[in-house]
Amino acid sequence: MDTMVFTPTFGNRPDRILGRDDVIEAFISSLKKPVGHPNRSTLVLGQRGMGKTALLLEVAERAADAGFVVARVTANQDMLPEIIEYLQILGAPLLTRQNHRSKASV
Repeated sequence: MDTMVFTPTFGNRPDRILGRDDVIEAFISSLKKPVGHPNRSTLVLGQRGMGKTALLLEVAERAADAGFVVARVTANQDMLPEIIEYLQILGAPLLTRQNHRSKASV
């Protein structure tokens, strides 16, 4: 019989994420809501080692797979400029001359 053993990864992504399917699907479905919808904002709280980072990495990958530009930054005083830089670099290929002036949101 296989026994599951918990091994904390301390910020690294584990091979599997168990018991978070509802949270992940709720977040991804919220991305389909209109800009400004309250469900497009999520706050992740929990004690150290509960899997917050792993959950966010999974959500970020799924959002990227769905066509969203994902900015992965660390919370610090330079966070906003780093987010803007990510959006400029990763979002540039999505812009064409025709839609360059279209509405965008962050």
